[in-house]
Amino acid sequence: MYKVLISGFYGFDNAGDEAILQSIVSQICNVSRDIDIVVLSACPEKTSSEFKIKSVNRFNFLRIISAIRNCDILISGGGSLFQDRTSISSFWYYSAIILLAFILKKPVFAYAHGIGPIRSRFNKKLLRFVMNRVAKLSVRDQRSKTELQNIGVSREITTTIDPAFLIEPVSREESVKLLEKEMGQSIEGRRRIGFSIRFWEEEGHVDVAGIFAKVCDRVKKELDADVLLIPLHNKEDVTLAENIASLMTEKATIIKEKYTPAQIIGMYGLLDVSVCIRFHGLVFSIMNGTPVVAISYDPKIDSLMDSLGMNKVIRYGQINEDIIYNAIQEEFSRREQISPVIMKKYHEFRELAQKGMNEVISYMKGS
Repeated sequence: MYKVLISGFYGFDNAGDEAILQSIVSQICNVSRDIDIVVLSACPEKTSSEFKIKSVNRFNFLRIISAIRNCDILISGGGSLFQDRTSISSFWYYSAIILLAFILKKPVFAYAHGIGPIRSRFNKKLLRFVMNRVAKLSVRDQRSKTELQNIGVSREITTTIDPAFLIEPVSREESVKLLEKEMGQSIEGRRRIGFSIRFWEEEGHVDVAGIFAKVCDRVKKELDADVLLIPLHNKEDVTLAENIASLMTEKATIIKEKYTPAQIIGMYGLLDVSVCIRFHGLVFSIMNGTPVVAISYDPKIDSLMDSLGMNKVIRYGQINEDIIYNAIQEEFSRREQISPVIMKKYHEFRELAQKGMNEVISYMKGS
């Protein structure tokens, strides 16, 4: 039996990364059931239960060594694993996993990585060493490829896109049932604006909760639309959503239930406009042709919007009530015109994601 070990930001209740894992696991299982998949996870019991695969505690060094020794290939990715803006320790962790695979003479497929920002000179040298020696390397956007080339990665780099684009959302009927359960009422004939908001530490002076509370109140009063706060990273985003709701004079619905990636994506298809700081909020919106207001705290947001052909991005550090509300109004007014354009790009993205995954499958078959 062929054995695959997967390393990434898994088991942390981040809907985007769980969607990446769901995509990788589903695609591999579609090829053959005679493949043993093991995932390094912060919550191995939960990961095993949700994805019906084996999982190892990502903090148990001895178990990690054993898992690498017993695998036929290590898939590192996808997601923004190699950046030192939010955590140097995470950068070193993912590098160490690959270095252990080198020591144990196991092939590494670095898959669909989002690279950077990388500030430390040492980390740039470390990443150059690692990426020049993996068996195969793909990144999720052109910016990441350029970043690697700029630090001296000289080997072939394939450009793909986020693996989550390969997930099939649940049916509209099921999505409606889920959302009506959350809202406690029928959603027929109602307008809906969704918000996937996060706090960004580097811009700590920004009153995120206060600004979005005012925006959400205006959405409810002036657009006569229901407000949905959709946390994509549990605890952190839920706390922020609760703060926003507590400051509002109007009612908002917070999506607190734990849903599968396919269910979450399906609910994005019921929105008239989506307002996103979370990267995978953008991804899930695009997958449904939902017009989106993108607020960028990281180059990956700009990169995805550039690929979409819509480079109108609001900078996180410059947000205020009027800027965000006016952008929502604009997207709402042209939603019928822009939705087909977004859906066309989504199909292109899905094809690109499939090519990226096919490269992984092809390598596995040949190794």
